[in-house]
Amino acid sequence: MRGHAKDVLERYEAAISDFDKGLQLKPDDALAYFRRGSAKDELGHYEAAISDFDECIKREPNCAQGYFMRGYAKYGLKQTVEARADFQKGLELAEQEENEELIEEVKQSLQELDNLD
Repeated sequence: MRGHAKDVLERYEAAISDFDKGLQLKPDDALAYFRRGSAKDELGHYEAAISDFDECIKREPNCAQGYFMRGYAKYGLKQTVEARADFQKGLELAEQEENEELIEEVKQSLQELDNLD
């Protein structure tokens, strides 16, 4: 929880450190990987963020947010084909969850990619 609070306060380096400690105690915590990946993404550490989102998805294969954020990190690396695939998977899962907020976010990201083509 402390890592999440620091993330919300935009203290990303401190949040990452707390998530590192938490994952040492509970290495299968998909949410901790997701949140640490989000903090790394905020710092522009896209490859490290992708690695954490991979771990999140490995533990929670139906995590729509995990796919969306991994796509967002890939977009940051200009990997648009890979980003689109993750956005599509995230959209599919968000629709299954009926997560309207995430559905709109993913659709906006897909539209941004369409505008690049």
